[in-house]
Amino acid sequence: MFKGVHSSVVVLVPVLLVVLVMMASGCQDNEVEVYGELPENVGYLHSGTPRLVQLTIFDADTFEVYREVELPITWVAYSHRLELDPMGRIWMGYAQDGMGGRGRHSGVQVLSPRGDLEHDFDLGCAPPDGGIAFANGLAFVGCAASGFTGRVYVVDLVSMEVVREFKGLIPPGEKPAESNFYITTIVEVGGAILVVGFGSPPRDYPRVTPHYAAYTRILVIDPETIEMRGWLSGLEPGLRVLDVLDIGGKARLFNSLSHLHEHAPRVDVYVLDPVTVDVVDRFNLEHPFPKWAVQDDDGMVYVSHRVLSSRMRDAGLRSGVTKLDPESGEESFVEVPHGMGFRDLDVYRGMACMTHTHKTASSSAEPGLWCLDGDGNLELRIRQDQATGIKFVPHMR
Repeated sequence: MFKGVHSSVVVLVPVLLVVLVMMASGCQDNEVEVYGELPENVGYLHSGTPRLVQLTIFDADTFEVYREVELPITWVAYSHRLELDPMGRIWMGYAQDGMGGRGRHSGVQVLSPRGDLEHDFDLGCAPPDGGIAFANGLAFVGCAASGFTGRVYVVDLVSMEVVREFKGLIPPGEKPAESNFYITTIVEVGGAILVVGFGSPPRDYPRVTPHYAAYTRILVIDPETIEMRGWLSGLEPGLRVLDVLDIGGKARLFNSLSHLHEHAPRVDVYVLDPVTVDVVDRFNLEHPFPKWAVQDDDGMVYVSHRVLSSRMRDAGLRSGVTKLDPESGEESFVEVPHGMGFRDLDVYRGMACMTHTHKTASSSAEPGLWCLDGDGNLELRIRQDQATGIKFVPHMR
């Protein structure tokens, strides 16, 4: 009896060894078998907590999670917006051991469509929200640098090398000691790269608002020559542009501080011609404080609004999402529950989705990805602590 058992063990041991060797050698090199085929329509959800920094990849049609990519905890997410380059790679900013994105190790990671880290640029600073744009085979990465003067790094998308650096960004005629430029967003519009930011106005500039004295500056870069094309500065004090859309070759700049009580008059949206670097129009939406904006495949524009204080809410202002037809100007508004601090916005097939970071004193809503259907119903689709960035990528395969 013992002899029979012994012979069975002798036979099983080599088999187990072969299986273990195959698992150890093939698991890392053959992730397709582990994770399966990437969904045709993909969603990327970024989150960051003191214990976990994560990129969740999911099926945009079913919200079924495809893969959860855990990033090193030292990569503290500073920029919560995710950017997609022409090759389908995800770009995301990070900051380590520092405040304001200026830590010892800060920069950008580039991940494959399946979430594998491909490149890590340690730039000494992290891009702010929306601080990356792509044009002419190049990535334009903006960040707040020491000295508060901002920088723009230009990266070749093939070699992944930094080929140009713009620093000390100050409009002509302004003194370095009196001027600064904090970049808020970078976008490609009409064949030009717009670097949008704000800074303190010159000493002789009228300060309409004591709390938000900064005014917006815009640097235009030619992506073909990689040279500065011009500056636009001197817009109204208190103007703060966090997002820009290209509609018909013109830049629509959304003023997130459009209804401060010190303002006169109120302007929600500025229209900029990137060729002449002039503001050619300005108008208001039905609701103020436009923060993030995105355009769907059918041309409809979705804008998120966030009321800044309880005083403003008591005055009748509301946070929510506007759906705007840029052709007819028709718009509709859906209010979101008070206390939900939405951090990012994207749209997929007419469904606006927003990230909510955490429960608050005024709202017990669970953190994660919340989406509005065509009837205005708000539903939690993916629960995730400290959810920040959301990006939909249709037809990945």
